[in-house]
Amino acid sequence: MKKIIKPTIALVLICLACTAALTLINRLTDPRINSIKAQQQEEAMRELIPNASNFSDANEHEIQTDDRAIPIKFFSAYGENSEIIGYVFITSAAGYSGDISVMTAASIDASVIGVNILSISETPGLGMKVQEANFLEQFVSKIKGIAVSKNAAKDNEIQVITGATISARAITQAVNYALIAFEEFV
Repeated sequence: MKKIIKPTIALVLICLACTAALTLINRLTDPRINSIKAQQQEEAMRELIPNASNFSDANEHEIQTDDRAIPIKFFSAYGENSEIIGYVFITSAAGYSGDISVMTAASIDASVIGVNILSISETPGLGMKVQEANFLEQFVSKIKGIAVSKNAAKDNEIQVITGATISARAITQAVNYALIAFEEFV
């Protein structure tokens, strides 16, 4: 019996010590990690709307699709005279290898100013091409209801990248979610 109890107690104590150490480290590093994330988010917003003097705190809502609720974060962008000059939305959609988180900037007339990819884990070489500027620039000046096209893109369409159709559709869907949120919440 002693052969079982001593190792069990030792193992439990080691587990408790490890848990306490990880909890302490998490409490010490969590504020710094959140600060860095907020700074990166602010930089991404300033990249999309460079003439904004500041941004509002995040507004969090959900839009309802046929099969689920989509969480949306959005920020108002203010100019030098405290007037709203645009909005920034954070949305996501399911890509080939996982969710793609997208930041979309919209003007006050609900057209796209720009798009940034916040997180993506698509196939290297193919799916990751949707991060390239020539793909993302296609969204500029588009309005709600953006579609994808495998051929030459027309009015409110985006031309997909060969081999990255699912990724391109996911980003387009995330941008459309942002434009739906614009109509519902702005």
